[in-house]
Amino acid sequence: MASYFSCTIGEEQQFRVALSKGGLTKELVQVVGNDSNLGRVMVEALKAELAKNDEPAIVTFNAVPVDYAIRPTDDFSKLFDLVSDGYVKATNWQRDKSCRDVSTKGQAELTFELVHFNKIMATKDVLEVLDSISLRPATLEELVSFSLKHPELQREFWIAGLGSYCRWPSDRSVPVLRRTGDKRGLSLDWGDLGDSWRKDDRFLAVHKTEETAA
Repeated sequence: MASYFSCTIGEEQQFRVALSKGGLTKELVQVVGNDSNLGRVMVEALKAELAKNDEPAIVTFNAVPVDYAIRPTDDFSKLFDLVSDGYVKATNWQRDKSCRDVSTKGQAELTFELVHFNKIMATKDVLEVLDSISLRPATLEELVSFSLKHPELQREFWIAGLGSYCRWPSDRSVPVLRRTGDKRGLSLDWGDLGDSWRKDDRFLAVHKTEETAA
């Protein structure tokens, strides 16, 4: 992190106003000014609070049936009001490296986690955080199956399945459940590792310990 002394005058003034509104007094300033250990305690407490607020919100959905016989080339027009032209034309579907061992056939019943970071996040950062909390991204089969069990959720926010990706037209793109007007849609969004997602977007994930179909 940059040094405190690199702050502008405006940033420092704003910081002092915030501390004053938070209850900092002249007496406290004098005490902390004479005790670097107290200053360190203040900084560590602030860091801990910021780290706590940085944790993603996770909502659990139990007992969702998944059909791994679903294929990207299936006709989804009966499952969704809209299927984007980009999705229909997409080719060369693959799985993220975190999902290479997930089944490609059979059926299973899974517990899904819907993860919300509430901030702009790059795809690579989302994948790294999911991995750090023992989750993997949902595949296309899992994303579509989830939408059948909970069809109205995508009217509230986008839900991305980063476990599968394709090339369209030449960029890495991932499947997304979304709303267009009042219609439920299956679409694609740019999923290159450096691409960013909006703060309202959600990511469907599965615990790494979940057993999928054989």
